[in-house]
Amino acid sequence: MERDESAEVVCAPILIEEAIRYQIDAAWEGRLSQDYWSSAEMRSWVGRAGHKLGDAFNIEVASYLEQRGLKARANIRPGALAKTKNIPSLGDIDVVAWRPGGKILWLVEAKDLSLSRTVAEVADRIRDFSPGERAPGKVTKLQRHLNRVAFMRQHTGTTLRAWDSQRMRTCAARSSSLRRSR
Repeated sequence: MERDESAEVVCAPILIEEAIRYQIDAAWEGRLSQDYWSSAEMRSWVGRAGHKLGDAFNIEVASYLEQRGLKARANIRPGALAKTKNIPSLGDIDVVAWRPGGKILWLVEAKDLSLSRTVAEVADRIRDFSPGERAPGKVTKLQRHLNRVAFMRQHTGTTLRAWDSQRMRTCAARSSSLRRSR
């Protein structure tokens, strides 16, 4: 913008206050993608905060499934599920659910979209699960999920025997479908 003494700038302090409050809340709660932040410290903070929110939602999904007669555990390492050691770092399976004496072991990918306040934030969360790389050498959340599923498929026999099941299935749970059916 050029400096012009006749130019007028209209400023609404309440909008600036709301924007600052939104940024602080989003940082504190870990709602915005780590890619949004430039400092390593903020990326680390937001990553930890977002991880805590995700873990809490996974527990909520497991509780929801238990209220409907299934057994469920949240935040399970693939190696613990497959009863194997020396596995690559794959992250957790959000929720594992089964019916005692049943035939199917469910691997549930749980995503809480309720904290996304705008359509753009929802789009960012969904984009995290699109194919391809976000940055050179960095795999997407979708690819990490697919890597976990591939690992579990490689260990299907031992997993099913350990959990007394006959088949393994994957599905997704999201906050809107979970809360709508309560």
